[in-house]
Amino acid sequence: MTKSNSLEARLAVLLKLGTWSAFGVIAAGLLAWLLHREVVGERVMLTGIAIIVALPAMRVSLMLEHFYRSRQRLFAALCLLVLLIMAAGVGVGLSLRTGAG
Repeated sequence: MTKSNSLEARLAVLLKLGTWSAFGVIAAGLLAWLLHREVVGERVMLTGIAIIVALPAMRVSLMLEHFYRSRQRLFAALCLLVLLIMAAGVGVGLSLRTGAG
């Protein structure tokens, strides 16, 4: 197995586990909501959605770690740049959200 295949396999596992765990959390929240536990159900479902939203950042973080360990510094730097852009987007989104309310 080459390093590229190893990265691809690790990414596949990350995305598969992340997707299925988000599905399970959302399903549990839906069940709680249907059992008239609206507040708990909504919070649990939001947690599942947060897992889905976090998957791209987890993917880029895994790629950053791989490229750094394999001494591909250019690709590692690009992954770091992407993570910083994602963090800036989250920061702007949160500041707009708190500023509007």
